[in-house]
Parts: sequence; C-alpha cells; structure tokens
Amino acid sequence: MKILHYPDPILKTVTADVVDFDQDLKDLIQKMIPVMKELDGVGLAANQVGILRNFFIVQIPQKKLVVAVNPKIISFSEDKITSEEGCLSLPGLYLDIPRSKKVILEAFDEQGRKFTMEATGLLSRAFCHETDHLKGKLIIDFLDLEDRISFEAHLNTRKLF
Repeated sequence: MKILHYPDPILKTVTADVVDFDQDLKDLIQKMIPVMKELDGVGLAANQVGILRNFFIVQIPQKKLVVAVNPKIISFSEDKITSEEGCLSLPGLYLDIPRSKKVILEAFDEQGRKFTMEATGLLSRAFCHETDHLKGKLIIDFLDLEDRISFEAHLNTRKLF
C-alpha cells in the first residue's frame, strides 16, 4: 500500500459510502495505519491509497486513533483559524488554510457503530482535511487562480515528489 501523489486522478475522485463493515474494511484500516505513521502523518483518507471508499483515519499526538467511516461534518464554527497545512499526497507543499476552529463530526467506527465527536484545534483541522479528501478536494483547491496556475506550472517544470 502506497500513498498516491498529485496529480493522480484518484485523488480528485469522490469516494463511495461504505455499506459493508466487514473484515475487508478492518484489514484495509489496519494496513493504512503504518503507512500514515511511517510518513509522520496525522490523517489518511482511503482514496490517498487508491481505495475509493468513504473512510479515513486520524491520530494526533498523544490521542487515540479515530476511524471515521462515512464521515460527515455536521457543524462548523463560524470562528476560523488560518494555519499551515501539509498533505501526504503533496509532499513538501505547505499552505496556509483557513479552517473552522471547532467542528462536530458524525461517522461510524469500523464496527458500524455510529458516533458523534466534537473536535477543536489540530483534530478539527484533520477532520476537515480528510473529509475534503473523500470529496476529491485537496489543499491546492484553496489557492486562488493565479497561485494555482503558478503551482501547476511549477509541477510541469520540476517534479516535486
């Protein structure tokens, strides 16, 4: 299992909801954990490793691993924080991205049990980032047109990864 890098088209593909909470799902999750940790990642969406299913894993330092299947952010705070954000699928690129200070995530765990979790700080940012991935949205999609054109030109002249 390996991380896909931009411009792989799978990264821009919207994932399909998980319907079977089976051993296959559990095995995929277990395979994703060391991939994320090996690269010092905080989160990893399924489509980043070529799996077009709607789930992600997140683990911020000193906290328990969160597995979110069919996640939906049901509440975004109006207060935003702009902070530097990177992405395992865009190694070496860091952008200032505005994110809600607090979100409420609704999802299922790998057993199919529904849960709701309030998150702030890095966990909130990670939930937003990974949920974006599952919708085919990357951090470069936050760039304005001029910066996006510059980024794409840079990609065409120099291999980033």
